[in-house]
Amino acid sequence: MAARAPAVLPVRLGVFVAGVGALLYAVLVLAVVPQPLALERASARIAMGDRYRAEELDRLSGLAADLAAAPLMRATSLRAAALVALRQAETATDDGRRADIDTHMDALARRVPAALAAAPADPFLWLALFWRDNVAEGFQETRLPLLAMSYATGPYEGWVGVKRSVVTLALWGRLTPALQAAAAEEFVGLVQSRFREMPEILTGPGWEARHVLLPRMADLDQRLRREFARTLNRAGVDVKVPGIERPSIRPWVP
Repeated sequence: MAARAPAVLPVRLGVFVAGVGALLYAVLVLAVVPQPLALERASARIAMGDRYRAEELDRLSGLAADLAAAPLMRATSLRAAALVALRQAETATDDGRRADIDTHMDALARRVPAALAAAPADPFLWLALFWRDNVAEGFQETRLPLLAMSYATGPYEGWVGVKRSVVTLALWGRLTPALQAAAAEEFVGLVQSRFREMPEILTGPGWEARHVLLPRMADLDQRLRREFARTLNRAGVDVKVPGIERPSIRPWVP
């Protein structure tokens, strides 16, 4: 019986090593996994239109920088980091904070290509790259293929389509015929999907293209067209929506 005693040590040592390995794995998972998840969840809320204060975006950007310093960063986190950088650049541009615009544009220029390398079929990333170059360096026709790649990789992408419509329709006169056709088709599709931003997009960046966009709505359900026309009318915009009569203006009769 005594001869068997030494065999216990390797067994116990193996159990000990396995236990330590499991403990280290758990510590690493608890320390690392919540960070990318926090970044990705916040970016998803940003994508859906939630507003974050500048200091909150700075905190998320710092988290993205910490994750980028690690040897590996998953594609979803890279995309989230790019989205946060885009929102920071948009906010700084809208607020006119010149001191911050260049900083955030530079961050966007780093993060979008890194995310595209991991997910080259992501339409949002192609759109973000086009937007950054167009705003930071001015419009150049040679960059339109970036916008075309956004449409090619995701022609029906919901919130991406809404952001893409804002960017694309504002450049209507500079687009190729193929991009104009894609933008018009997407606009009508988003109206059909009841995205509430579309009337405002028509009267804002899409105003130059109204003579193309409005006739394309002729085949939509009449209720959608009536709702769209009513929203425009309440905003004081007098345009002809196909198949919907404009409200008559009648003098007040006591």
